[in-house]
Amino acid sequence: ASDARGLFARPGLGAVPAWPPGPIAWRRGGPARPAGPVHRGRGSWYSTVSTCRGGAMLGWVTDGGLETDLIFHRGVDLPEFASFPLVEQEATAQLLRDYYLGYAQIAQRAGAGLVLETPTWRANPDWGKTLGYGANALDGTNQQAVELVRSCRGDVSRGMVSGIIGPRGDGYIAAGSRADEAADYHRGQVTSFAKAGVDVVHAMTINEPAEAIGVIRAARGEGVPVGISFTVETDG
Repeated sequence: ASDARGLFARPGLGAVPAWPPGPIAWRRGGPARPAGPVHRGRGSWYSTVSTCRGGAMLGWVTDGGLETDLIFHRGVDLPEFASFPLVEQEATAQLLRDYYLGYAQIAQRAGAGLVLETPTWRANPDWGKTLGYGANALDGTNQQAVELVRSCRGDVSRGMVSGIIGPRGDGYIAAGSRADEAADYHRGQVTSFAKAGVDVVHAMTINEPAEAIGVIRAARGEGVPVGISFTVETDG
């Protein structure tokens, strides 16, 4: 697993390297060591298991690898690798709840905080159009996704909902170099998240700086914290 924590920015501030506060489980070299497996792939900022120092459980639990879990563990067909349509029907929404509640139980047992990320990686205009969703439908689905995830926090005392934004393109091929255009493009999804009351917006598998800057600008415009995670090659 990488040591990179991503680039985090808060409204009115520059990039800051430490959100949420506290140690993260995949840090190397220090006294904190992973207390369990580290999830690789799309879907998590840190390990899904808290660190242990001096016998006390610290840090945060996050979910990780949602789509992979749905496909390989639950047998769900995800056209275009999109999980956001699942929030609309009760049977498929329950699959999402079962997934998130598993992580909530881990956090509760560990005495850790919990960050759950919405199933909205593909819920942007281009991918939405491919799947038959217009702007109004995407707005409703993005907000519904936030509400579903919030309902899965259970009895965890420290819980946050992260609104996930995916890249405009494939995720492995750079899709543009104009930050203002990216801000306009992603603003609708960010606005939906802000209306639904997310704690943070997180854009993941971003592969070039301009799109990342655009997401940050859109989030700052709505007054919500934002995190960016990049896709990089093995040479960095």
